[in-house]
Amino acid sequence: MLLIKKAELEQTLREDSQRLRGIEARIKQNQLADDALDVVIKSVPAQLFLSIRTIIPSPEEMIELVQHIQGVIPSRVNQRVLGPFAGIVYTDSFTLTNNDVELGYLLKKPVDDLIVISEEYALQMRELPAVQTMATAVQSGGPELVFLALGRIGQWIEANGYRIAGPYREIGLELSNLSTSDEMIVEVQMPVERLNTTSALAATTRE
Repeated sequence: MLLIKKAELEQTLREDSQRLRGIEARIKQNQLADDALDVVIKSVPAQLFLSIRTIIPSPEEMIELVQHIQGVIPSRVNQRVLGPFAGIVYTDSFTLTNNDVELGYLLKKPVDDLIVISEEYALQMRELPAVQTMATAVQSGGPELVFLALGRIGQWIEANGYRIAGPYREIGLELSNLSTSDEMIVEVQMPVERLNTTSALAATTRE
């Protein structure tokens, strides 16, 4: 009985700690709202992506899968072929549970083989489509602060008459131990398109 209580208490403490990190990150977002986290608009060409798409139940399991992929793939694929680690988030809104994500490496050259990394997961190459207009922002810090870049992109979209046009991407410019590091550098990429002025005016009139 004491062991069960201990496990329940530890789980509660982990959940409280996770919520606290989220609150701290949101406070930092508010404090840095006027800082120079530049949003850069660029076109992104089609890219080869060695990846797996799955539903991730929790942030902890996300980190475990990312670390597992990072531990296996560099030993199975020539380093000169591998580009940066990347993720695509298909979930419509940010949640801490059950996110639909695609994880893997951008590639400089094709990889023919299906790469099995466990009984559950195997990575396969596909081509990411080109995006003509991608709103991007580079964010450094811990994993919880990626949404700071998302917030800045969201502000830019609203201020400039655009809308989101697809799932966003996270490109790891510099990654280390995701469970402890506050030194990540990630580029967040959000496909956008210009709002139809007539449709936007009609929507405003209806309101």
